[in-house]
Amino acid sequence: MRVSVGFSSARLMLTLMLCGMSVILLENYNLSANQSFGLRMLSIAAGVGVCAVMFLPAAILKKRQNADISDALKSGNKLKRICFSVFFTAYLVFAAEYFLLKYTDMFTKKYYTDAPEWLIAALLLAVCAYAAYRGANAVTRFSVFLFGFVLIVYALIFGGAVGELEFSGAVLGEASDGFVNDFLFFVTPSFAAVIFSLVSGYTKRFRIRHIFIAGGVLAAFFAAEELFERFALGAYANQQEYRFFLLSKIQRLGEIKGMEAMYMAVVTASVFCLTALSVCAVKSVAEVSSLLNSVIFPVILFVLHLCAANFVFVREILSSVLIFDIFSLGAAAAVLLLAVSCSPERRSHA
Repeated sequence: MRVSVGFSSARLMLTLMLCGMSVILLENYNLSANQSFGLRMLSIAAGVGVCAVMFLPAAILKKRQNADISDALKSGNKLKRICFSVFFTAYLVFAAEYFLLKYTDMFTKKYYTDAPEWLIAALLLAVCAYAAYRGANAVTRFSVFLFGFVLIVYALIFGGAVGELEFSGAVLGEASDGFVNDFLFFVTPSFAAVIFSLVSGYTKRFRIRHIFIAGGVLAAFFAAEELFERFALGAYANQQEYRFFLLSKIQRLGEIKGMEAMYMAVVTASVFCLTALSVCAVKSVAEVSSLLNSVIFPVILFVLHLCAANFVFVREILSSVLIFDIFSLGAAAAVLLLAVSCSPERRSHA
């Protein structure tokens, strides 16, 4: 989103990394139950590696011309601008709704079973709308403070699980036919590459290595989750929903009051950053006022959420990892096409 004051590229990547963590925090039944440990690690490396590659077209455009994909759209003809803007908007709507549905589902199943999903969605979207109105700079500034809190929560969860680790060959798993399924799941964070492509115009001090550092940290986080889930929870995890959530409930953390609330705070903050940045990204391609965009986009998400709550087929479509990844592939191709066709004129965002 265009703001008058530039913000750090490292801060944007930090925010996107936190958004990417929500993928595993909200994971339910998407991973293969008996996949071997080695292949699971390989699927994580391959999936996150593909996500990092998806950043490169926009990253090179930013590095060479100080431009983003929104600039590339503005340099094209009107028909091209409309077609790509509609596509990116549809993609961001799908991505935001995908995680919003998972978030409200977890909230009502694990915390307040009597709470209506529509109310939880409405409250979160209202906060996201205000944050998006303030701009991507405000959202990423909040993520700096959030990151410290996230580190504390993860340290408590993983630290508390250390004493529960039991290494044995019995929990390694032997299945090898679920690699493609797991790979597709770990490609899901590629939404971050599209958001980066659309909101990075005013970032300062950009370095391509920021992408690989963030990708490496995200892959390490996924690997740590798999390690602790497999060797601390064991076969019990495959019979439960939201397996990462169980790590905050194991015996070693039983005396820590409010641990579940801290976990939910991390999940809420991740989904908040993701949704708010999606609204900012839509603003950058739709060329509407901040106030109008901050109202229309959340309203669309809320209507879709109501439809998903009342129609099973709508929920299945909006919750499909395969559809998400196909959509992401199309978005990556669109970013690549626009980056290649962008005018070589260097743009200034001062």
